[in-house]
Amino acid sequence: MRTKKTTKNLITSLILTTLVALIGVAKIKVFLLFLGNEKTGIYQLFSQIFSYISLIDAGLTGSILYSLYKPVSKDDTKKINSILKGGRNFYNKIAVVITIIGLILSFKIDFFLSDYTTPLWYIQICFILFIISNAINYMVTSQKVILEARQNLYKVHLVVYILIIIRGLGEMLLLCLHLDLLSLMLLFLLCSIVQNIFIIYICKKDYKEFTYKDVKPDYEFKKESKNLIVQKIAYIIFNNIDVVLISKYISSASVVIYTSYSYIVNSLQTIVKKIGSASLASVGNLLVEDSKKSKDFFKEFNSMCFYLANLICIPLLVVITPFVSIFYGDSYTLPYLGSFCVVMILYFKTIEIPLEVYTSALGYFGKIKKCIIFQSMVNLVLSFVLLFKIGISGVLLATVISYIVGEFIMYPIILNKNYFKNNKINYHLDLFILAIIGVFSYGILILVTHQFAVNNLIQWFFLGVICFIINFIIVTIYFKIIKQDKFITRGLNLIKERRKKYEE
Repeated sequence: MRTKKTTKNLITSLILTTLVALIGVAKIKVFLLFLGNEKTGIYQLFSQIFSYISLIDAGLTGSILYSLYKPVSKDDTKKINSILKGGRNFYNKIAVVITIIGLILSFKIDFFLSDYTTPLWYIQICFILFIISNAINYMVTSQKVILEARQNLYKVHLVVYILIIIRGLGEMLLLCLHLDLLSLMLLFLLCSIVQNIFIIYICKKDYKEFTYKDVKPDYEFKKESKNLIVQKIAYIIFNNIDVVLISKYISSASVVIYTSYSYIVNSLQTIVKKIGSASLASVGNLLVEDSKKSKDFFKEFNSMCFYLANLICIPLLVVITPFVSIFYGDSYTLPYLGSFCVVMILYFKTIEIPLEVYTSALGYFGKIKKCIIFQSMVNLVLSFVLLFKIGISGVLLATVISYIVGEFIMYPIILNKNYFKNNKINYHLDLFILAIIGVFSYGILILVTHQFAVNNLIQWFFLGVICFIINFIIVTIYFKIIKQDKFITRGLNLIKERRKKYEE
């Protein structure tokens, strides 16, 4: 049952996220054509500012989910409803506070813009609508958490992503009709309201025992607030400082150059991260029910994520800049160092999935606090230094370095010390063994494709197919040679079983 639900969550997420990613790439093109560099940069900046405002929620969603694993496994309805009521009360207050902070901050929105010609009052109204659209989503956090804990998150994904697809298509239509940024924010607000109505309906339908009546709220999850607020601050600094610095010290237009790459990479990252989100509840339940099996599973999970990272990122190093040049224009391309760092960030975010899933499922929020702070401080300091020396590429390079010195050095040590203990993982040796094939494969791709002409999307498509096939063969053979392909065998066996059942 656990594997079936995880697979269903994963497949649903992957299909819908891929559609969202394709629409998103096309949407940026439409934004640039009809909205212009400045307003597109402002639109993208809103998300980064909201990330900082959302610090007020202390990142307690993970703690609520962690607190639900045991009562869900025991089907303790009373305890579950108490935790969910506490979560609802907490997040309703957060929604109000975030809205108030957003309203106040809107009067100084120009602080984040180095240059702009759009009227300030217009930017302010758009920002307020954006804040409200995001704030009301907190009101259904409890419903989303219980669906995730019961491994039925795919139903929420279905609603959320269908509405994101509708919103993306709607945004492009509005811009083609020559409507402006304000119309996009109104559409965003409408979609958020409809989404929340559907999530409430799904929760009531699937979890009939779910009620707030005559239930005493349980706020035990707030015990982790000190650890989680620090963790969230560090994560937000780490993941969102780039756009803010570029907008503040270079220009809003330069944000578009950065995001022309980062959106492609972030779309792929979102697809890959679904593996982590689909697996989190299953790993959490596995830790409760079968600790030994969960330890054995880590190595297989880790190998699979390295395999995906090599499979996706090595060809991407070759094809990403030609795509940006053809689809968006030469003026939106980054130097080689910048494009290399963008892809390396995706590589690191893919191979970190097992580390993040296990530390979250184990509730090690306090234990990983120091390494997250250290990683974020390294990123912040280096970003400031390198931004003024090598521009956008410097900001990206700072992120890559901070990943290496932070998460990938310290997380495995924490897991070995506190969980694996006598059965320790040789993570850093495995990292070297599993990643070294990427260097070899990239060298082969450069030799094979260096004279390949790429002047249009058709030629680019053939370049991508050639790179993917060559890399797929090299990486797959290597993983078989080093005997790290157990996940491939498991996947093939699962397909055979499904086919057999279908034939019967």
